[in-house]
Amino acid sequence: MTVPASPNPSPAIHLWQRRWATPALIAAAFIALLLWTWQRLADVLIDFGVQLYVPWQLSQGKVLYRDIAHYTGPLSVYYNALAFRTFGANLRVLELANLPILIGIVIAIHYVAHRLGGRLCAAVCALSFLILFAFAHISVAGNYNFLTPYEYEYTHATLLCLTCVIFLHRLILRSRPIDSAIAGFLAGMVFLTRAEFFLAIAGAAVVGFIFLALIPRRSFPTLAFIFLAAAALPPLISIGLLRLAMPWTTAIHGTLGMWPALLRGNVSAQHFYLHSMGLDHPQSGIRLLIVWTAVWSLPIAVFAGWAMIPKPNRAMPTLLIAFFLGTIFAGWQWRLRDWPSMFRPLPLLVVAVILISLIQHFRRPSLSQSPALAAMLGVLSLILLAKVFLYARIIHYGCWLAMPAAMLLVITLFGWIPATIHRRGGSAAAFYAGIAGAWTTVLIVHLAISGAAMKQLKVSVGNGADQFWADSLRGTRVNSAVLAAGQIPPGKTIDCFPEGIMINYLARRQTSTPFVNFNPPDLLLFGEDRMLQALNDSPPDFIFLVHKDTSEFGEKFFGRDYGQKLYAWVRTNYQVQDLPMLDLGGEPLRSDEFGIRLLIPKPPQEGQRRLIYMPGGAGTSASLAADSVSTAE
Repeated sequence: MTVPASPNPSPAIHLWQRRWATPALIAAAFIALLLWTWQRLADVLIDFGVQLYVPWQLSQGKVLYRDIAHYTGPLSVYYNALAFRTFGANLRVLELANLPILIGIVIAIHYVAHRLGGRLCAAVCALSFLILFAFAHISVAGNYNFLTPYEYEYTHATLLCLTCVIFLHRLILRSRPIDSAIAGFLAGMVFLTRAEFFLAIAGAAVVGFIFLALIPRRSFPTLAFIFLAAAALPPLISIGLLRLAMPWTTAIHGTLGMWPALLRGNVSAQHFYLHSMGLDHPQSGIRLLIVWTAVWSLPIAVFAGWAMIPKPNRAMPTLLIAFFLGTIFAGWQWRLRDWPSMFRPLPLLVVAVILISLIQHFRRPSLSQSPALAAMLGVLSLILLAKVFLYARIIHYGCWLAMPAAMLLVITLFGWIPATIHRRGGSAAAFYAGIAGAWTTVLIVHLAISGAAMKQLKVSVGNGADQFWADSLRGTRVNSAVLAAGQIPPGKTIDCFPEGIMINYLARRQTSTPFVNFNPPDLLLFGEDRMLQALNDSPPDFIFLVHKDTSEFGEKFFGRDYGQKLYAWVRTNYQVQDLPMLDLGGEPLRSDEFGIRLLIPKPPQEGQRRLIYMPGGAGTSASLAADSVSTAE
């Protein structure tokens, strides 16, 4: 594998040398996938409701961290809130506001891939991103895509990181202070999204400045200072703006985002995150990594060896045979394949890219500095993969964390390996054809998986500009809950346990406390006692119990396996309100059947002393406070 330079075009790929060809193809694919998946990517209950509710509340005048509990940086939420404030609070506005972000990511990917592998490589890279990541629906929940993600911080951080890498590369080429300032400011903006992305871009920046230091220039200290000063600006601006509405300590804590929780370590130690990293079964993760590395190495070695064998003048039959063999290899018994595991070798690939880039630079420093760009992208990819290292995948977190590494895979297959074959006198076109057959099959299979998932979305949820599609079971019952919530007077508050903020948003009803979810990570991040105190201080007028199996966090049901104090408080103070005309399903948090229940405050009786759970103690051993209540209340 060789990083710089792409092969001279063969007659089979002359089309890709035309300037209009790849942008036109990518734009057509973008529009087609957007129309195909329109209003079918957001999940009706899991996570995505927060991305609608919180910006809506901010557009109404509430302040993040003061009025609404939030554990990531403020950038993405306030970007969406600005869109709501300007154009109206609805799902369409949210999607349209983030379409330019997505388009920017496609452009950045195309730019980087073009610099590293040529036009054909850039086209394949952009198309692969659109199919596998941007508009994907390849898991049960529909939030793992770039248009309606479960956290917009992922989408925004991806664009900021890629753009920062591009300007760091420009800085290495030109040593211009403006490039250092822009790169630093972008890195500071990443700090206001998610911690793992800031660590990744910080690592890439360190590598970039190492390359810069290797080029004798007197301006290196000045450029480094400019970068660091510019990187400090976004956090300082954030603290200053937040300070206008809250104390210094709260403003600083909010700007720090996830860092306090990460430093405490209590959230990352959960079963969910250990499973995500593959550390719950490390031996299995290592075994699958080795197996899939061998599976990928086989066709690459076979087609590379075939490409080095002299071919007859009639090349087209040879290329067709190679393409056909590639499709057979990748598609044989495709329904039985463990497709989520096929990207497990990405960490090894990224390490190889970094090492080869460094070796090539020291052996033959290139004026184009392609090794520097490849090394920075490799370090960015490797640090992001740390969260899924032994379970690298493109589903769930991997939709964002594995994306740069997957793009490096495409650049390797369609850029660097063909370039090496061409320089050594082989037929790059023959390798292209074989790998294209295999990769086309991979893309088609993932399109089929997304299509099958979207076929299950048969129920329309929401009205007008908030309309989208959901599965029949949850969609029908969420519609019933929203209908019931819509009958509640607008000034009344609704809390959903442990999760259901989408109901609040669709019914346009506020929560009673700053907390919007009560899942295991939320309890660890904000503290169950703190949540309980907020509920005591400002009890909701109504409550929805929403079924959710949180076994992925190692604790299955709210009230039984976690949140016992919160659940006891709810049961002490509220009772079920029957709604026989609505389909709300089975009893929530009791079996595998999905259901929702509306709870109303228990009617006080004259002289009755109402028991309220107060903070303190563990499990269900919290202290009880007695509260005299009269009917006059």
